[in-house]
Amino acid sequence: MVTDRDHGADTPGRSGVGGHNARWSAQHHGIDPSGVPLLRTWLRFLHGLATPLVRLRVPPDVLTAAGVVISVAVPLLAVHGWYVAAAAAVIISAVLDGLDGAVAVRRGRVSVHGRALDSWADRVSELAWWVALVAAAGVWLWQAVVFGLLGLGMETWRAVSGRYGVITVWERPSRAVLAVVGLGAAAAGSINFTGAATGWVGLVLAAVGTVQLALHAR
Repeated sequence: MVTDRDHGADTPGRSGVGGHNARWSAQHHGIDPSGVPLLRTWLRFLHGLATPLVRLRVPPDVLTAAGVVISVAVPLLAVHGWYVAAAAAVIISAVLDGLDGAVAVRRGRVSVHGRALDSWADRVSELAWWVALVAAAGVWLWQAVVFGLLGLGMETWRAVSGRYGVITVWERPSRAVLAVVGLGAAAAGSINFTGAATGWVGLVLAAVGTVQLALHAR
């Protein structure tokens, strides 16, 4: 998410949480964080984490790349039975994904290149999570394929239409939570039951989210 200019970067009066949320909203098709308590809390959290990184002028693309590398480590950790470490890696990668956008918005370095890179990184990360759930956490392959494709379809529609649409139950945070819960359940044992259950939860969330987006698109 890097451009050659810092147009719109933090300045006195714009560097607070309110200014950050306003610029985030402008980059996300006018979605108002004040109407979504969890989103508002998440953005406040990211704002705090981003502050020292903005001061150090850390490039957002570095955070994006770090998130991808950590995500790719998730299935490697999971297949070796290190489920807790794999779940922690999912959480860290999800935070980095939000953090790169927060830093880009705060520094005014949002670009078409950055958006494309971030979208690509998100899809690679999610694929790594689903591989981990199938390979080591007992989720059935067909389940992961279906809820993975539904998520991909939602994001593809948004990219093509240029509209976010509506916040659904099957957004990236929901996908990260599903991966963490699935890996946590695997750590507790009995993956034959918990894995399939995790897969069914993913299918329901993905189906409902797709219907929500389709109804809003109409």
